[in-house]
Amino acid sequence: MARLLALSAISLAALAVACGGSSDSGGDLEANGWQLSSILSPAGALASPLPGVFITANFAGAEVAGDSGCNRYNGGFTIDGDSIEIGALASTRRACEEAVNAQESRYLDLFQSSTRFEVNDTQLSLFDAGDTEILVYQVVEPTALAGSSWAAISVNNRNEAVVGLIAGTTITATFDEDGRLSGEGGCNGYSAPFEAGPDSISVGAIAATERACPDPAGVMEQEQNYFTALENSDTWTINSGRLELRDASGALQVNFSASDGG
Repeated sequence: MARLLALSAISLAALAVACGGSSDSGGDLEANGWQLSSILSPAGALASPLPGVFITANFAGAEVAGDSGCNRYNGGFTIDGDSIEIGALASTRRACEEAVNAQESRYLDLFQSSTRFEVNDTQLSLFDAGDTEILVYQVVEPTALAGSSWAAISVNNRNEAVVGLIAGTTITATFDEDGRLSGEGGCNGYSAPFEAGPDSISVGAIAATERACPDPAGVMEQEQNYFTALENSDTWTINSGRLELRDASGALQVNFSASDGG
C-alpha cells in the first residue's frame, strides 16, 4: 500500500517518552477503533456529521490514522494520563463535495486542537484547551474483509468519475477466507486471488468467463471498468455496512453495500 504524503517528521525520542507515560487511559484509547458521532459546529454546539459521511480514528502505538470524510489521514500522537497531543497530520489529496471538504477541514483542525480525552465504555470524547468537548466518537466493531460478501453500488469509470451501475445489472464480490475473490461482473462470472492486511488489499489477475452481453447497452464496458478498478485497489475500509476500495492516491474505485452473508 502506498504511503500517505508525509507533511512533517515526528520525533522518535518524544514518542518514546510519551508512550512510557501512557497509563491505563491510553490502553482504553487504543483498544478500539472509533467513528465520529458528534462534532462541534461553528455555532458552538455538538452536531452529527453529514449523512453518509464517515469519519474515523484508530490509535495504535504512537500513530493515529483514519478517514476524515473525504481523505485518509495519519500522524503521531502522545498521551500522558488523560492528556493528548496530536502531531502534524499527513493526508491524501482527493477533492470531494464542498460541504464534505468543509467538514473535513473543520474536523482535522479540531482533532489537532485536542488536549484531553475521556473513554467511557463505548464512547471517546476529545476536549480542547478550554475543556470544551469538541469531538465525540463511538466504538467501531472490527469487521474482517475475508468471509464477507458485497454488492457493488458504484464503480470508477476510468474517466475520473465514480458512477452508479447501469439499470438492470448486478455486480457482486465475495472475499473467501482462503484468499479467493469471486462474483459476478455484470455479465460474466469472475475470480481472482487477493491479499488483505488491516486496511490494505492487493487483487491479482482476474479470470472471467467469456460470455458477450449486448444488453443493456454499456454493460461490457462497465464490467471491464469494474475489473480494472479491482486490480487498481490498494486500500479497503468498512463503515456501517459499506465497503470502499481505493487506489494508492485515495481515489474511490468501487463502493459496495453488504449483501446477504456480508
